[in-house]
Amino acid sequence: MLARQQKAPLGALREIWEHRADAASGLLLLQLGVALKTMGDATRGEEAIVLALKTPRNSDERIWLGDYGSPLRDNALMLYLLEENKLLPDEQNTLLNTLSQQAFGERWLSTQESNALFLAARTIQDLPGKWQAQTSFSAEPLTGEKTLNSNLNSDQLATLQVRNSGDQPLWLRVDASGYPQSAPLPANNVLQIERHILGTDGKSKSLDSLRSGDLVLVWLQVKASNSVPDALVVDLLPAGLELENQNLANGSASLEQSGWRSAKLTEPDAAGEY
Repeated sequence: MLARQQKAPLGALREIWEHRADAASGLLLLQLGVALKTMGDATRGEEAIVLALKTPRNSDERIWLGDYGSPLRDNALMLYLLEENKLLPDEQNTLLNTLSQQAFGERWLSTQESNALFLAARTIQDLPGKWQAQTSFSAEPLTGEKTLNSNLNSDQLATLQVRNSGDQPLWLRVDASGYPQSAPLPANNVLQIERHILGTDGKSKSLDSLRSGDLVLVWLQVKASNSVPDALVVDLLPAGLELENQNLANGSASLEQSGWRSAKLTEPDAAGEY
């Protein structure tokens, strides 16, 4: 921001550049490189930008950088800065491919990530150029300047082939929806979570035998193999169930009037575990 207003002291920027080895993210170096170029030091600025693209964000979860960032957030802002300043178009394509894979695999985005993706998308959505592609489901080439969505059946998807027949980069994304034939195996990644479905009597209950109006309790047991200072557990409701608000006077059931108390879930067992 200061560099845009020509108010960033060049000496201070060069002093920061001398400590480049301490950078824990390429985003920091890219911001510094853009500032150096804007203030007139093109040599150090270009060196910082090249180094930024070779410096991944520190992935050690035990180290808190204090910027609420993530690899996805940093890559999105780097793409935004490169395009905004018309720098390294080839590297932009590579970064966009990496960012697309990162964003596609994320189910939840932080506020920082959402804002960074918005900035990146807004910057590149109106880039000039007309794409062209030859596909296996259309005899005629597909062409356009905007995103094209097509719905394919299972046969078309099984034999899908796409070839870039134009001179502009072509980005392809395939989303397949369906139902697995068997339930996925449990996966543990630092956190181990077990869900117990209980009846109001405290005994285990199967969701397969529920009838309309039944009340069940969900008890989540969360264990961690490493220290996790902050965590958010999201437990989605199975289809057909809805939350029962015990604070409502006209609730369909009451734990207080049942023969079992939910407070027992917080009482330690003989081994001292909850």
